[in-house]
Amino acid sequence: MTNLFKLFLFISSYSPLYVIVALSIFPYENIDVQSFVEDQVTLTVTIILLVLFSLSFLPIWYMKKCELNSTIVSERVARKNEEILSYLVTYIVPLLAINVKEISTLITNGILFMIIGYLYIKSNLIHVNITFLLFGWNIYEDELGRVIISKDNPDYFIRMNIANNPIRVRKLASNIYLHRS
Repeated sequence: MTNLFKLFLFISSYSPLYVIVALSIFPYENIDVQSFVEDQVTLTVTIILLVLFSLSFLPIWYMKKCELNSTIVSERVARKNEEILSYLVTYIVPLLAINVKEISTLITNGILFMIIGYLYIKSNLIHVNITFLLFGWNIYEDELGRVIISKDNPDYFIRMNIANNPIRVRKLASNIYLHRS
């Protein structure tokens, strides 16, 4: 998997944040399109958020369309969705403190976002993605420590193991696999 695709996965992991920030900077009191367009900082931030939000759906589209070109055998799996919730609280909450009117908070949060992105890609944390949960994907870990992203429930993996059937997957990264039924 390329670092570019990992970058898209990172961008998609923050898709709820883009919506929340966009809603927080929208001028509800005086909906005046002209003044909104004239405020260059707010307009720039809004455009960036729209672009990031749009890019967020590329990994989900890829996951639906890519070919499952390998198989693995897993005896048991355990859900790992709680990692996503911990990620949400640890990283997204501080980014909600963005004050669009202050350039210093935009720069600080931009740097924080880039550092988190770098660590996300280098640490292979591509499975820690709230957007997966929103689209019905679950995160599992098997007995060998492999991460499996799948819409199936744990019973599916048990049935496949009992029937001695391998699971069709696509390797996304080292020890991270995508499964679709």
